[in-house]
Amino acid sequence: MKCVCQNIEGEMLKTIDLASKNQQIGTFKAYNKDLDLYFYGISVPIEGGSFVIFRENTKDQKSKIKLQDSENKLKAILDSTPDCIVLIDRNFKVLAMNKVAVEFCLDAHKKTMNEGDDFRSFIFMEIAGEFHHLFSKALKGGISKFEKEVEVSSKKKK
Repeated sequence: MKCVCQNIEGEMLKTIDLASKNQQIGTFKAYNKDLDLYFYGISVPIEGGSFVIFRENTKDQKSKIKLQDSENKLKAILDSTPDCIVLIDRNFKVLAMNKVAVEFCLDAHKKTMNEGDDFRSFIFMEIAGEFHHLFSKALKGGISKFEKEVEVSSKKKK
């Protein structure tokens, strides 16, 4: 049996060829432009060729693409503001931040803020009490605004 695969983007044909010639199991992801279908599969070597299992996953892939597009737009919006924005979970783990926050933390604390860091290590002692109070309020669904000037490297920052 001969496989006629036209308009396929991805590693499918290489994977099938490797299974047949090198007796290697392989996986692949592919996209068919004509049918607008995403799929993935596995190619298993068998005597005289390879056995290929496909699974169509267009809905999942399109959802991932939309989600990535939304994340990119949100990131662009956050990075275009002059405000320092950090998203943290209830355990103070940094989930996301904008460029201004990264730059501010590097300037103020001489260390880079990364996703997964404990945000408490970036809180100035002089505002810790007020921060914790307002953070607790936010966890309960409250809305608050907090702005305080702190001295950093002989430059004033908010």
